[in-house]
Amino acid sequence: MDGDPRQLIQRALEKLQQETDEHRALSDKQTRENADLRRTERRLREQLRASQAKIAEKDEELKKKNKKLEQREQELESLRASSEKARAELARILDGLGRAADAGNSSGQRQTDIETDIKPEEDNQAKLLCSFNVIVSSRDQRVRRPRTRVPASASANLNTTSTLRTTNCTTCRAFSSKLLERP
Repeated sequence: MDGDPRQLIQRALEKLQQETDEHRALSDKQTRENADLRRTERRLREQLRASQAKIAEKDEELKKKNKKLEQREQELESLRASSEKARAELARILDGLGRAADAGNSSGQRQTDIETDIKPEEDNQAKLLCSFNVIVSSRDQRVRRPRTRVPASASANLNTTSTLRTTNCTTCRAFSSKLLERP
């Protein structure tokens, strides 16, 4: 035999102890690595939950904003519809007034030249402003107007007629008397 059996046993025990220590160190290392991995996994899961919560919150905000946008679009659409309705009604009224004015003009009434004397209330008065927004110089003694057709809107509006009667502008009074003569 190659030596004392006690020494062989001693060497075998030492070798076994060394391998056990190596296995224990490796096991401790793996345990630490597993613990680190678990902590990393927990941290990543928490980050994922926080990110998902933020995404859900943003999604709710977007849904609310989309709902508000849809409501505004519906309001705009209803405004457009009412605007179109009002426009159509106005066009119908204006068309009716135009036809009425054309019928009135073609029924034998002739348009006449309007001559008016403009006498200013005060000598220093420079201009008169009538209800038709026609500015005439008060220094002229007579203003000859070209042939003028009475606007259809003025003939249809009775308030305009009453305004014309009360004004100081003789041109407007002349228009008023023409309007009152119309059927």
